[in-house]
Amino acid sequence: MTKVSVYIDDEVWEKFRRFVFENEGSFRSLSKKLTQMLKLMLSSDLVDVINEKFNQFLIEIDRDSARIDRPKNPISSAKIVREMRDTR
Repeated sequence: MTKVSVYIDDEVWEKFRRFVFENEGSFRSLSKKLTQMLKLMLSSDLVDVINEKFNQFLIEIDRDSARIDRPKNPISSAKIVREMRDTR
C-alpha cells in the first residue's frame, strides 16, 4: 500500500466525503472507496481497449441482404433439438 498526496478540488472532495459518510457511516473507509473507484475506472478503460480490439474483427451486415440470404424453407429449431435428443 502506498501513501499518496494529491490536489483535489475542494467541492469535489467534500461531495466524495459526504458520499462515503452517507454510504459507510464514517470516514474510515475513504481510502478504500477511493481505491475501489480507481480500480473501477481502470477496469472500464480496459474494457474500452478490449472493445476497440474486438471491433476490428466485426463486419457490418446489411439488413436487406440478410433477409434475401435467408433459407427458403424455414427450419424448425424445436424439430432439430428434438431429433438431437432422440439420437442420444
